[in-house]
Amino acid sequence: MDLHSLSDSHCHVGIACTYSTSNEVIESLSKDSRLKNYALMSTNHIDIDYVDMISRSLEGVVVPFYGIHPWYVHLFYVGDGDEDEYIEMDHPNANSFKFAHYHKVLHPAPSDELLEVLPHPINLEVHNKKIQVLAINNNESQFVGIGEIGLDKPFRIPSNGYFGNQTVNIAESGPKLSNCRVTITHQRLVLESQLEIAQSLQLAVSLHCVKAHGALYDTVSKYNIPSIILHSFSGSSDQAKIWCKNFANKVFFSLSNWINGTESKLQMFSELLHVLGDMNILIETDLSIDSMDKDEYLGHLQGIFHKISNERGWTEQETEKILQDNWERCLRKHNN
Repeated sequence: MDLHSLSDSHCHVGIACTYSTSNEVIESLSKDSRLKNYALMSTNHIDIDYVDMISRSLEGVVVPFYGIHPWYVHLFYVGDGDEDEYIEMDHPNANSFKFAHYHKVLHPAPSDELLEVLPHPINLEVHNKKIQVLAINNNESQFVGIGEIGLDKPFRIPSNGYFGNQTVNIAESGPKLSNCRVTITHQRLVLESQLEIAQSLQLAVSLHCVKAHGALYDTVSKYNIPSIILHSFSGSSDQAKIWCKNFANKVFFSLSNWINGTESKLQMFSELLHVLGDMNILIETDLSIDSMDKDEYLGHLQGIFHKISNERGWTEQETEKILQDNWERCLRKHNN
């Protein structure tokens, strides 16, 4: 198998990524880039700069995707953040916008301890303008997409406010999860704002979804997006049929070894591949390129490659060609 013919359609930088580790990634991939492309996802207001930095230094190898992951949407507010948002209640912080925002988008309401570590909310419109500028600037010379974005119904806010919050000391085992979830209403508002950018610039989107497949489908269906990547798809084969029927060769099911290819999910994996057309399949790691051992990282991509090849009855050469043709079609510049 020729690794140089393969692309990872969904990977990340870790939550502890810094400018220093980003430079290490650049140096490492400059010397040994074994894959054709790495589609590198941003998830929040911090790692977007590292994704941009890495992609600009490794143009043609790293494909940047800019977006807000549903695990971080609570950090952003929609609207002007004026006094009309304040909540009238008997609480010493009730007249602060931070208090009002998090009481509006989290359910149940956050405890005083959680509210203390949560940062002041970020203006979504301002951040989206940054995404749009980065996408436009990069799109002049290379492929670019919007992601990782989506919906996650069961996700609970970590006790340190958000994953990667370096301002809060946590145990070595990581932060515990609070009982607060982000309302689907707020998740959809943020998602729709990102889909609007993708539609206006005609860019591919990489979508995350957990336990909200109907809502995701209904939301995405309102937009004209040239390429839709359902990353580590966890829906049913019946739901996959609906996506394929209505989006045909515009939708791609990006499969990962550690989510889709696990022993416990092989039956679901087989059923999914049975309903997908050849043109609908991509592969990914969904791993961090700055913290994984390189051989272990590539082993995940090879693992899902071989499982798809065996399930479909394709030779390695056939699998390589189909996957790479799909990837190039997915990211083709539709506005040219």
